[in-house]
Amino acid sequence: MQAGELIARLDLDDPSAVRKVEPFHGSFPILRPPTVISGKIHQRCAASINAARMILTGYDHNIDEVVQNLLSCLDSPELLFLQWQECLAVLATLLSKDLRNELESKYKELEGISSSQNVEFSATLLRGVLDAHLCSCPDKEKGAQERLVEPLMSLVKSYEGGRYGSLIFWNEPH
Repeated sequence: MQAGELIARLDLDDPSAVRKVEPFHGSFPILRPPTVISGKIHQRCAASINAARMILTGYDHNIDEVVQNLLSCLDSPELLFLQWQECLAVLATLLSKDLRNELESKYKELEGISSSQNVEFSATLLRGVLDAHLCSCPDKEKGAQERLVEPLMSLVKSYEGGRYGSLIFWNEPH
């Protein structure tokens, strides 16, 4: 088969109903990047981590800019609070009502202490709630519950060494 070769013929009942194709003479709009990066610190952090991973796999990127963005994100005390809110929002409807209420209550407690006393996020408090929940589960439900709370557990484990302890977590492959 060659370019421009006729491959089929179609006979229409009413050929006058078909519009002829006309070439486009206008101009296309200027397109933006395919993804919008929010100004929220946890979303900027995720984008910076993704950019860093792309650099490590060989893609061309502004290394200095990525490192600077990543360090500024990791240095923010708000980061874990926003990451926790996002993760909990995704899992909220899947968690038991008691666990969800207890996690939300402890989180609000931590949020209140943090904003009034400039204290960092205490991952151990939330991990304690998750551990207690897993211990109280019947054996046949334990595996399913562990898989369900794994994203939250992974997040609190990453911050057990404090805000800077999370740097080790982000360097590990996921």
